[in-house]
Amino acid sequence: MKVLGRSLQDRNLKYYNATAAFLVSIVLNFILVYTVLKKTPKWLHPYAKIFLTDSFINVCFITMCFLSNVVLINVNDKDSSYFIHITSGVLNDLPQPWTTIITGVYVFFLNWTITIVPVNFVYRYLSVCHDYEISISGFIFITLISTIAPGIYAVSTVVYEFQGEIFKDKLTYLFNDTDWLSPDGTPPHFAVMEADSNNIHNYVIPIAALISYIIVVLCAIQIWRKFYRLRKLQDKYVRKSYSLNVVLITNAVVPLLVQVVPSGGAAVARLFGFNMPPALVYISMVSPWSAAISPLMDLIVVQPYRHFVFCRRKGVAPKGQATSRFAEPIHNPKK
Repeated sequence: MKVLGRSLQDRNLKYYNATAAFLVSIVLNFILVYTVLKKTPKWLHPYAKIFLTDSFINVCFITMCFLSNVVLINVNDKDSSYFIHITSGVLNDLPQPWTTIITGVYVFFLNWTITIVPVNFVYRYLSVCHDYEISISGFIFITLISTIAPGIYAVSTVVYEFQGEIFKDKLTYLFNDTDWLSPDGTPPHFAVMEADSNNIHNYVIPIAALISYIIVVLCAIQIWRKFYRLRKLQDKYVRKSYSLNVVLITNAVVPLLVQVVPSGGAAVARLFGFNMPPALVYISMVSPWSAAISPLMDLIVVQPYRHFVFCRRKGVAPKGQATSRFAEPIHNPKK
C-alpha cells in the first residue's frame, strides 16, 4: 500500500499528540486565567492583559489543533505542484467548503501565535524604558495589527483553495491504493491549491515572522540595557522583574522553534522546489505543546503566581522600599 503524505501510523500519532496537548493546555490556561484574575498583585496589574491575551490565543489555537488536526500534503502531478489539506481530528473528513474554512481558521491562530510576540515585547519595552503603560484601547489596537499577516495568510489560503476546486477531479487518483481510502474504497474529502512560488501565501508569514523577531530583538536589547543600568538599585527584588523577562523570552523562543522554523523551512522548500525535510514534519508535531508551555512558564516563573500555585505564603517587603508602577519593588536611591 502506498503512502501519501503521512502514513496512517503518523497521522494517528499526530492526533493523539494534539489530544494530549489540548487536555494539558486547557487545564493550564484556565488555571493561569483564574490566577491572573484573582491573585495578581498591584505591581503586576499592567501585565495582566498580556497574560490573558496569550491565554486566549493559546486556547483558540490548541482547540483548532484538536478539532481539525489538519494534515498538509505536498504532491506533484506532471509539471505542477499542489498542496492538499485534509481534516483528520474530531472534525474528520469534512466536505467542502468546510475543509477549507476550518483550515483557514486553523492557520490563522497558528500564525497569530507568532505575530503576537512583538506586541508583548513592545509593551514591556515602553513600561520598563519609558515608564509608560499602554491603555486598553492602545493595547487592543496593536493586538489587532498583529492579526494582519495571519489574516492575509488565512484569507489567501481560503481563496486559493476555492480556486483550486477545479484540480480535485484530476488529483483524486493520487489516493488510489493508499491508507487514506475508506473501507468501501472512497477517497477522503480534501481541499487543494496550487503551490505557486509567486503566491502571496508563500511570502506573508516569513516576512511577518522576520519583522516580528527583529522587533523582539531590538526591544530585548533596550530592556536589558535598562536593567543593567538599574542593577545596583534593584537589589534582591530584581528577580521579580527578571521573571517577566524570562517569561517573555520563553514565549518568544518557543514559537520561533516550533512554528517559525517548520513554516519557514516549508516556505523555503516551496520557493526552491524542494520537498519539506522530514525533520521539520516531526518538529511541527511539537507545535501544539506551545499552548501548554506558555502558561506553564507563567505559573512557574512569575513569583506571585508561583506562590499561589504551590501554596506558598506571600512575603512582606521590608520598610523603606518603593514599588515601581511597572516593575518590581526597588530601593529608593539616595539623593
